[in-house]
Amino acid sequence: MPETLPNDAKVVLILNAGAIPHIGAARGAVDMARSLALQGIASMRVDLPGLGQSGAPTEKRIPLYDERTRIDVMRIVDWLDRYGFRRICAIGICAGAFQAFHAARHDPRIANLVMVNPLCFSWNSSYALDMELSNIRDNARGLQSVDGDQDEQAEGKGDAKTMALKVAKRALRSAMELFKSALLISRTLTGRSVEGWMRDLTRRGTRVLVVSCEGDLSLHEIARHFGPDGRRLKQMNGTATALIPAANHTLTPLPARQQLTELVRQFL
Repeated sequence: MPETLPNDAKVVLILNAGAIPHIGAARGAVDMARSLALQGIASMRVDLPGLGQSGAPTEKRIPLYDERTRIDVMRIVDWLDRYGFRRICAIGICAGAFQAFHAARHDPRIANLVMVNPLCFSWNSSYALDMELSNIRDNARGLQSVDGDQDEQAEGKGDAKTMALKVAKRALRSAMELFKSALLISRTLTGRSVEGWMRDLTRRGTRVLVVSCEGDLSLHEIARHFGPDGRRLKQMNGTATALIPAANHTLTPLPARQQLTELVRQFL
């Protein structure tokens, strides 16, 4: 790092993608940092408390989705500020997007915010239940694969079982979406809506880029808070959206990671 920095020195703060350490999925965070460095843009990759090489937080927290994590992010911003970085861009994938969003809400030094595939803007009991059900489904898939050899001789029964599981999964997903939407209405009525928070953020001058992968569940979350296709988000001054094709949730395909890095570079 140079001994002196210009007054508008900028840095990209790369947060964990979910529970993935600071190298990122498929080393995506490392590749982004190196690519930005070639463009003369500084960056910092971090492991927040309880993730990667960091120790666990002293207090009990909700894994990944705890708004108190914003305090940890703001402490990192303090450190960057002491070293002369005045324009900070916080970027996070999945739960990292949640943490970046709430840190930016409380810290105006975060001048740019990049949220990638945000599955949750505001944590509540419906998301906790959804996460627990996802864990149950994953465990069930594991058991099903173990028993697969035994079921080969009962192919007809297996097909019926698979169809029943698919129907149950769709019904459960629909119920969870209704539950989340109902809680959203109650928050909107009490003036704690995500849309209101986003408007406050952009009015303050923070620029926001929301990136989703084609077909990702984050598109449902964006529509829940900002209308079909994220219409009201796209209409806000100071916001931009982008869609990356042929990518999974953590952007492990190389072309997807390269496109995200280019989107960040252009956004800065």
